[in-house]
Amino acid sequence: MGAVVLAAAALWSWLRPLPREPLTQFSVALRKSKELQPPPTAGGGRIAISPDGRMLVFTGPGQGSSHLWLRRLDQLTSAPIAGTEGGYSPFFSPDGRKVGFIRNGSTLRVASLDGTPTVTLMDTANTTSADWSSDGWIYVEGGAGILRVRPTGGTVEPVYAVSEERHEIGAEFLNALPGGGLLYRLR
Repeated sequence: MGAVVLAAAALWSWLRPLPREPLTQFSVALRKSKELQPPPTAGGGRIAISPDGRMLVFTGPGQGSSHLWLRRLDQLTSAPIAGTEGGYSPFFSPDGRKVGFIRNGSTLRVASLDGTPTVTLMDTANTTSADWSSDGWIYVEGGAGILRVRPTGGTVEPVYAVSEERHEIGAEFLNALPGGGLLYRLR
């Protein structure tokens, strides 16, 4: 009899439905004075969600141009990120402590969310998109393909060159994949 009860308990534990993860849906209402701003060039992004899903950075208003704003989802207000004036196309570092962004279509910069000064990585990016990979590189759409640079700066390396033979004119919408891959669209 004990074996039957034990077998029934084991069978029930294997066959019972797993508990569902709770579904969370919410809207992020921004005040009129902090609403999303369009990027200055086509293809630039306006919003980025942190890897842990607890923060978002968006392109909002600034003095005379756009500015990046940080919204922690457990707070009701947003705050401008120092050193991001003119910034758009934000993207988070894999650890969520820094935000990379494009400025003026050519400058690639990184802002730390702890308030340390913003760092310029490239002044000649000629880009509208970039992304930070877990492999330790920031990948950037360059006019003639894809480039990469370390988040601390240094030598810019080509990764992919467009081919005139294949009638390619550029790469866009870069997305770093978990584990070091890269997804992008050729045009």
